[in-house]
Amino acid sequence: MKNWSETYFTRIKLTKKQHKENNVWFEKTINNLEDNRLLKVPTLGKFFNKQGKETDGYGNLKYDYFVADFSNIKVS
Repeated sequence: MKNWSETYFTRIKLTKKQHKENNVWFEKTINNLEDNRLLKVPTLGKFFNKQGKETDGYGNLKYDYFVADFSNIKVS
């Protein structure tokens, strides 16, 4: 998903470089997920599957917990 950051980080003002870095991180992270695992992005309160699709995060799937530090970013 090329515009993942731009799609999900709409309330946080990020630079183009920050969006690009988020997009690269997301692609690398989901590519490393096992098929039966989910990626949890706590900042968004969302789960994503290996295909990069948002999912409810429930069921029998386990998730990998990744935390990004957004402490220096102001929410508008």
